[in-house]
Amino acid sequence: MAGLTHMYDIYKRDPRYVESLLKSEIEVEEKLAGSRFYLEVHEGNQKKYFKGSNASPITQIDRALSRYYEKAIGHFESFNDEKLANVPDNWRFGFEYFPNLQPVSIAYARMPLNNLVLIEIAVKSNNKVSEVISDDKTLNEWADILEVEGPPIIFKGQLNSEQLRTIQSYLNTPEDELEEHFSTKNFAKFFIETLSPRLDKSFLQNTLDDEIEALIFKFDGKNPMKVMNPTFEKKKLEVKDAKPSDMYSLTLVILQEFFLELDFNTIKLK
Repeated sequence: MAGLTHMYDIYKRDPRYVESLLKSEIEVEEKLAGSRFYLEVHEGNQKKYFKGSNASPITQIDRALSRYYEKAIGHFESFNDEKLANVPDNWRFGFEYFPNLQPVSIAYARMPLNNLVLIEIAVKSNNKVSEVISDDKTLNEWADILEVEGPPIIFKGQLNSEQLRTIQSYLNTPEDELEEHFSTKNFAKFFIETLSPRLDKSFLQNTLDDEIEALIFKFDGKNPMKVMNPTFEKKKLEVKDAKPSDMYSLTLVILQEFFLELDFNTIKLK
């Protein structure tokens, strides 16, 4: 789902277009702040793993240098041949991966099943993606097979008039007022209570008061658009503008996490 367009930006250019989309059948899911991880299964039950947007699979050398993806890889390596026998070899399963409760920028309260959430299946033809399967029914079926969690769907159906007015109110709020508005009115609570009043928590958080990154709106299964949490965007900008001393501290934290994963009893010095 990389490169999603921002609904707010599209609305500023063409409000009628977005309003017409909002009146169609929609599906809304929470965008998770995890690390991207991919699985392909080829003939002979040969499994290949990929990270981020890398075209090349994770190698044994990669795994020797960093154990970051070992929880995900170990999960699928434990499967017997029959478990993945029916996986088409032109499919690439895309996951949000959580090696810990804060893999990127948000600290979550709950870990997903086996550290993975299935969010899409890319169908490849001649080494190019010809289709992306993102309907929740198919994804949930494969999530059960792969023993991971399915997509974090918040809403599915048509918006009622009150829901439509609330979302339009957000889209009509001037950009320089959004952050101020949602610093006092929580983004997750605002949208999730609007779309699904019965929910009292987000996908990996225990309450609606905790941070989420964004929501993804899909219209008739197509044209996905992202609605960003404005306070989250502000924090990302602050990270980009971090001073060298801040980056030094962050680097030390990353190194500390790496060394904590090492078992020094197994390392023989020469």
